[in-house]
Amino acid sequence: MPKNIRILCSVLLVISICSSVAFSLQTAKVAKEVKYAFSYDSALMEQSNWQDILNNVAQFRKVVVKSEETKTVTQREPQISDGQIVGIILGQPRSVIMMVEGQGNNFPFELKEGESWLQNWFIQTINADTVLWINQQTEQTYLQTLFSVPENRDGSLTMSNSEN
Repeated sequence: MPKNIRILCSVLLVISICSSVAFSLQTAKVAKEVKYAFSYDSALMEQSNWQDILNNVAQFRKVVVKSEETKTVTQREPQISDGQIVGIILGQPRSVIMMVEGQGNNFPFELKEGESWLQNWFIQTINADTVLWINQQTEQTYLQTLFSVPENRDGSLTMSNSEN
């Protein structure tokens, strides 16, 4: 073999080895950065509490107005319409994130199908943007929409009787 071809092959071999080593080092560096990014995200997720996040949103925080006059307020019985659905989880099992007005605690909580926050009212079906409640005593149903705020705060509901 001529001497020039040997030198050319040797040079190409050295270049190939150097580029392989450089590529391996770069890949290891990128893999380390990606691993660090994922560990940072998971640590951040563990530190944040979804309830605190929702409570910091003005839409879900109750505005307290201080009045100089003391008013006597008669407390009415809670209604199914007092709850507001602020999130729906369509995984298995399906669940809803709710906040209830006038229950003393204005914190979000999670309910699954078949569970309840009000006596006799249970979640029958959870859909992408609605929840169907059923009163097991009277068999009345109430369809509640995600983020809907009831217009009637006097306790009146739009209900239907289910026919089985």
